[in-house]
Amino acid sequence: MISNLLDNAFFYSDGRIPPKIDIFTYKDYLRIIVVNSVPEGSEKEAVALKTSKSRKRHGYGTKIIRSIASSYDGYARFEADKGRFTADVVLMLKEKKDA
Repeated sequence: MISNLLDNAFFYSDGRIPPKIDIFTYKDYLRIIVVNSVPEGSEKEAVALKTSKSRKRHGYGTKIIRSIASSYDGYARFEADKGRFTADVVLMLKEKKDA
């Protein structure tokens, strides 16, 4: 998942700022935040998440990342604003207890 986030960040970056990744834990959760630049004016396309690799849109990897996050009782959010794309992923570190 981390390699997919970084691959997308480098692939879609417009080069204004280098991609940045923060990974940290808080209580029982792991949080991964990846930020990269995208061309201004293309933010809507950057979060469209409709096609595989193209210069304007993130690919199917975002759907896979959401699925992984969900399976670990977490979430994945993707936002783009003012020439910046952010992927924010949270995963629960502890195993689920069976009822």
